[in-house]
Amino acid sequence: MRSNLRNLRSNVKLSAIYLISNKSVSEDTRKAFLEEIRPTGIRCLATLAIGIPRRDSPNGHSLLRNISRRHSQSIPRRDSPPAFVASQHSCNEIANVSYFYKKLSVSQIKDAVRELLIFLHFDLTKNLKYDRLTRRIMKDGIQANFNCIDIGCHKGEMLNYMLKLAPQGKHFAFEPIPSLFNQLSAKYKNKAAIFPYALSNSSGETTFQWVKNAPAYSGIKRRRYDIDNPEIEEITVEKKLLDDVIPTTTPIHFVKIDVEGAEFGVLKGAKNLLSTHKPTILFECGKGASDFYDTNPQELHSFLSNEIGLNVFTLQDFISNNKPLSEHDFENSFNNNTDYYFIASKRK
Repeated sequence: MRSNLRNLRSNVKLSAIYLISNKSVSEDTRKAFLEEIRPTGIRCLATLAIGIPRRDSPNGHSLLRNISRRHSQSIPRRDSPPAFVASQHSCNEIANVSYFYKKLSVSQIKDAVRELLIFLHFDLTKNLKYDRLTRRIMKDGIQANFNCIDIGCHKGEMLNYMLKLAPQGKHFAFEPIPSLFNQLSAKYKNKAAIFPYALSNSSGETTFQWVKNAPAYSGIKRRRYDIDNPEIEEITVEKKLLDDVIPTTTPIHFVKIDVEGAEFGVLKGAKNLLSTHKPTILFECGKGASDFYDTNPQELHSFLSNEIGLNVFTLQDFISNNKPLSEHDFENSFNNNTDYYFIASKRK
């Protein structure tokens, strides 16, 4: 089992880097790859992505059979590449690839697998689907000179994408967990303005629930946690209004808000900035988190529509150019948890 896992670590890393980084991947190569990882391989990739261990990890060699020689030249090498047979697939794109970095952390493996599944459009969980749709919306909507805000920056995944899509823009990010803030500050020095604040509609010090074994669940208030035995440490952080941090003289084009239920407070504290510039806003809102902050979906919809001047869409409806959600539709989505990520936009 350990040998298979080591092979899988190496191969997932190589496969993910290749398929994600190389824009010239042909459809034949993609199909060949899919054939190679089904059925055992994709089951293992899926379980790794959502954190469920399996005993029947696939033989890692099968994952690499259809990797292109073009991209492998830029991959660091550790030892001689194994030889593979091209079979019936595009011979000019199927090549020998070297193994490297065989010892990856669980976190690195999960990140690589997650990227791979998103790239291949395998929506194995709702969160994977949201991640894929989010990236498409950002890619289609963010221009090179746009200014963006990432609220609840965590490890900087979305901030990375903002910087990639808008290299000429000014970018701001907020992350109150001290260790993550320090990492982000070092990583994005001279690239983005990083702040250690928990944004809300009031200022001052506040207690903050740091979920140490699942930091993405951290927030001002305790919420429902979809993990066993959450390890929570209550810390004190500074709370600010976004309107007090970024002046309305700075145009803002795109905002991402993921603060584990506190989104409505963030929106209220940014009323002047949002109503002035009417940026596209990606935000989370749903039971299990927002209800712990007494969020009323009707009031939130009314705030965005009437006070900010934006319409509310599900991610899929926004991409499909469907009509915005009515207040009743949004309330139903909230109460039934049919969707919990939304786009607010000035688009009709």
